[in-house]
Amino acid sequence: MSSTTPTVTPPVLDEPAVRASDADRHRVERILQEALGAGMLTLEEVEERLAGAHAARFRHDLPPLVRDLPVDELAPGDPSVAGWLPRLLALVVHVLGAVRAAVLTATVRQRVLGGLVVLAAVVVAVVALSAGLEMAFSPEDGEHLTGG
Repeated sequence: MSSTTPTVTPPVLDEPAVRASDADRHRVERILQEALGAGMLTLEEVEERLAGAHAARFRHDLPPLVRDLPVDELAPGDPSVAGWLPRLLALVVHVLGAVRAAVLTATVRQRVLGGLVVLAAVVVAVVALSAGLEMAFSPEDGEHLTGG
C-alpha cells in the first residue's frame, strides 16, 4: 500500500549555511506587506521584521520572520488594485526606516548637507508647481481656458 502524503526529509545540520539572495529577502518582504494589509501585523512589527529581512545574511535567518504568519494565504500573486495601499504603506515604512538609520549614523556635516538638499528639492518643486499652475490658468494668445 502506497502513501499519497509526501515525506519531508529533515535538513542536515552539518550542511553549510546558504547565503540569502535579494530575491529571498524580497519574498519575505512581500509576505510582510501582505500581512500588514490583512491586519495581521502592526506598522512597528513590519518595520522590525523588514529590518531583519534586510539584515539577513543566510536563508535560515528568513523563515523565523514569517513563521507566525499563514504564508500560503499571504503568498503574493498577481498585483491587484485592492492591494496597492498595503504595499505603499510598507514602502513608506521601509523608506522611513532607512532614512532614520541613515540620519542616526550621519555626521553633523552630512545632516546639514542632507537638509540643504531637501530644502532645495522643496524649493524646486514649489517653483515648478507654481509655474505649471500659472501656465494652466493664464490665457494664451488672447484665448481663455473656458473656450471664449
